[in-house]
Amino acid sequence: MLAEANLKARRPAAPVNFMGTWRLQRTETNGPPPDWEFHPMPKLTAEGQRIYNEKLKADAEGVAYKDDTALCYPPGMPRFLTRVWPMQVLHLPTAIIMIHGFTNQVRWIYLDGRKHPDPDFTLPSFNGDSVGHWEGKTLVIETRNLEPERHWIQSGVPVGEGLRIIERWSLTNDGKVLEIQLTMTDPQYWEGDWVNTKRFNLRDDLDIKEIHCIGAEMSNLPSATPSSNAR
Repeated sequence: MLAEANLKARRPAAPVNFMGTWRLQRTETNGPPPDWEFHPMPKLTAEGQRIYNEKLKADAEGVAYKDDTALCYPPGMPRFLTRVWPMQVLHLPTAIIMIHGFTNQVRWIYLDGRKHPDPDFTLPSFNGDSVGHWEGKTLVIETRNLEPERHWIQSGVPVGEGLRIIERWSLTNDGKVLEIQLTMTDPQYWEGDWVNTKRFNLRDDLDIKEIHCIGAEMSNLPSATPSSNAR
């Protein structure tokens, strides 16, 4: 990705540059607060509905449901895109690097023409393997090979081994708004496509700070204790 020959290789110039610091629009149209998750939800499979019913039961009892981020597990994709902290986007000829203000998590989106790695020889990860290409002024990104354990689309909806995510990135409002439309498929937990759009405001007045998830500190959160976390 950072090899000089790759960076200088002849390729069409990117029609859009997403470089900047972006912050999620905290509006009802971006999903209901406080988590701005992915709504409306699709029809869940029997297994997906069983798990989601556990979450609803925990909500009714006033306890957290499998809050793995409180135990320092990454939110991963696509939940990565629902956090309220700002994220920096570094746009290179060969890749986009996203650094999120939520524990400085990093995501790489490759733009140099490579294919997805063979899943038989690659470990799954919380942000998956992301490869992008251009369709006009829209960047289309496909993400595969996502880690299913301790990984959630949102509270009560887990990531399955077959999850695939297609994102369509575009700029609106004279480049001040980044719009990301997601189409997610996971036959293990829901039927058909789950489509949602997130929008982010350009924030030139913000930077990313060094933030770490410290297990000893996070264990003091109510949602990290067995007595208040339904598992």
